[in-house]
Amino acid sequence: MRDMTLPLALSPEIIRNELVHVQQSVLKHKTDGLQYVIPSKPTLHAQKIYQVMGKKKLNATPLLIT
Repeated sequence: MRDMTLPLALSPEIIRNELVHVQQSVLKHKTDGLQYVIPSKPTLHAQKIYQVMGKKKLNATPLLIT
């Protein structure tokens, strides 16, 4: 069954715009020096683009860099 929430095709401009907005920020804690990755919240289009390309699912959960 096909997901009907998205159009069947996206224009190259929409794809480019969606991928440009997939970002991560790296923050360094001032006292202990630990670094964290804070990803932007991916849009539904961006998630589908990554899925079609066989990439792992985008996650919006902050992570500790080890």
